[in-house]
Amino acid sequence: INLVLGAFSIKTLVNNDGVNLKSEFSINKGTDQLLSLTTNANGNLTVDNGKNSDDLVDVLKNANATFEIMDIKLAGKIDIKAISDAEKASSSLSESEQNTKLAEAFKEHASFVAINTTDNAVIAKVEFFADYDPEGDCIWNWDGQTSTEICSPSYYLSPRLVFKDGSSIEYETFGDTGFSKLIEDLEEFSAEFE
Repeated sequence: INLVLGAFSIKTLVNNDGVNLKSEFSINKGTDQLLSLTTNANGNLTVDNGKNSDDLVDVLKNANATFEIMDIKLAGKIDIKAISDAEKASSSLSESEQNTKLAEAFKEHASFVAINTTDNAVIAKVEFFADYDPEGDCIWNWDGQTSTEICSPSYYLSPRLVFKDGSSIEYETFGDTGFSKLIEDLEEFSAEFE
């Protein structure tokens, strides 16, 4: 599918032969690509297998993807089965320990890099680290007379860029400071719908 709105275009492609799945999505302004996502996966990718499987690893064995924002490309590959096995092996641990083990599994069984597309130079490796929000999930408890907020920490993985000199920056911080032009173009793109 190729949709054109003024200077902007959206392109999508999905192809699945039951063993290999490929998808592509991009938003362009003229000849400039603002962002794109490309994924490739293999496994037993039939509709019937997807409906009858309880576990992702029964459907998907491994995958790779690239995500581009302006002139930055994130590329990665992941062994889904190995990470799933590591998750299952740590299921009896505390949430914090499970999150740490998951970060270790990503480090061992996945690879992610950030590339400058103007010269194809590797800018940094992307790694995931165990992170948490101490007040993460909160609920209100009502005892019939008073209401009390009860919070418990939430655990998750966060990406960071690790540069050649060993310095690092959380990807969210990098994204917030480096893509003002992209944000302006996407705002202009959304105005095409008004």
